[in-house]
Amino acid sequence: MALQDGPFAWPKEIQGHILGSFFIGYTLSQIPAGLMAERLGAKWVLLAFLGASTLATLLIPVAASLGGHAAVIAARIVSGIGSVSEQEAQLSPRDRAMRRVN
Repeated sequence: MALQDGPFAWPKEIQGHILGSFFIGYTLSQIPAGLMAERLGAKWVLLAFLGASTLATLLIPVAASLGGHAAVIAARIVSGIGSVSEQEAQLSPRDRAMRRVN
């Protein structure tokens, strides 16, 4: 029995662009997420960014059906942007200042 590709049989080059697009978004979000966490607080940055990532990830099948690989790449970039981890959105430097331990 031969394996069949699904409805989105894109060439390997396109598949590579789709996979790499997540990391483009992830890389672009690191500094802005840290700056936003300092101003707004880590909790709100995580909530907003992870909410955007979740929504973008859920919309990937719709993007593939309606917009083709370009729409999937855009959704993956947004998903990458929204995937800041808790480490990037840590407390601001003044909250992490060394404290005297008795």
